[in-house]
Amino acid sequence: MDFQDDSVFVQSPVIYALPVSSEGIRATPYAYGHFSKASAVVTVLYVRSIVGGKKYQRIGVGKVFGAGAWTTFRSSQERKLVLV
Repeated sequence: MDFQDDSVFVQSPVIYALPVSSEGIRATPYAYGHFSKASAVVTVLYVRSIVGGKKYQRIGVGKVFGAGAWTTFRSSQERKLVLV
């Protein structure tokens, strides 16, 4: 298996997590490594800024979870992005 080299992040060390969907409150989030009885799970797209912050490049996908996961995204300001 090939892993991504850390040198990829030298150009733009800031990575943004954009919410794609919410799985709501899951009764058994243990599969995500969270040891409470219920937790909000949000699927995200990880991107980094390129071309002076005007365009963004996909880094990967993943999930974030926790009591405030969806609340944090909902309180963020909505912006339009260009993915390249």
